[in-house]
Amino acid sequence: MPRRLIQLFTGLVLYGISDSMLLLAGLGVDPWDVLHQGLARRTGVPVGTWSIIVGAVVLLLWIPPRPRPGLGTLCNVAVVGAVIDLTLAVVSPPHSLPVQAAVMVSGVVLNGGTVGVGTVVYAVCIGPLAHIFVPLFSRPKPDKAAQTATSTSS
Repeated sequence: MPRRLIQLFTGLVLYGISDSMLLLAGLGVDPWDVLHQGLARRTGVPVGTWSIIVGAVVLLLWIPPRPRPGLGTLCNVAVVGAVIDLTLAVVSPPHSLPVQAAVMVSGVVLNGGTVGVGTVVYAVCIGPLAHIFVPLFSRPKPDKAAQTATSTSS
């Protein structure tokens, strides 16, 4: 049991560091971190904290139809987010493109997983798909002139 806990926490810490490396590189992050980063920018709450909050909400939504989450699942939510916040607090982002690229690639490699045809298809397709679907689901910003006219005529 202790060996498995050490493996669990080592993996979670390394995942949090790899996530942080992608954030620090500033060249793009995984889809969940796009959400966390957007929430952080809107609220001032750190990215890792948003990772914990969103993870907790997902777990709460997951509980009714499934058995209760185990220790590993709970630690995943807490440890990864805490490591992200800690890493971002103590490591300065790189400013030159070659260093940013090296940090990004290192973050992806450290993240691990099986790289295959699905990885390539995702990488090639996500940009064009976002280009198509983001405008489709975006709400237009209200026209300032129309907004001013509406508020003054009331």
